[in-house]
Amino acid sequence: MFLKRLFYACGSILMLVLAYHFGARSAEGQTASGIVCATLDSNGAYAVIGSYLYSVNNGAVVTKIPDGVPGHAVACWGSGVLLDDGRYMVYVPQWGGWNYFGSLPVGGPTATQQRSWGAMKSQYRGERVVAPSNR
Repeated sequence: MFLKRLFYACGSILMLVLAYHFGARSAEGQTASGIVCATLDSNGAYAVIGSYLYSVNNGAVVTKIPDGVPGHAVACWGSGVLLDDGRYMVYVPQWGGWNYFGSLPVGGPTATQQRSWGAMKSQYRGERVVAPSNR
């Protein structure tokens, strides 16, 4: 009985190794990317779909910006996008593509060390005076 389970375990590992060898990378669905952000103005509409910016002018001509958005867009306005790290990037083809136009002060440093339990308690209790011992 044990040898049968061992055989099935080794066979399943072999099948996984062969699947990755022949090109399987991850189990992802084959659905289309959703709209990340969209905006409307008097010149038409703009939307970030997946990682590309699309524009639709008043004549219903859809244009895909050839260079992908340089990060994860959270908001867009015209040919500019606000990225999740606070940078505002604008696509200007005459200037060579995506250009940095400023940033918002978002985020901040992330603590990399955990505080000790004693340090946590002393922060909320305040300073305690320890009575001297006469030993």
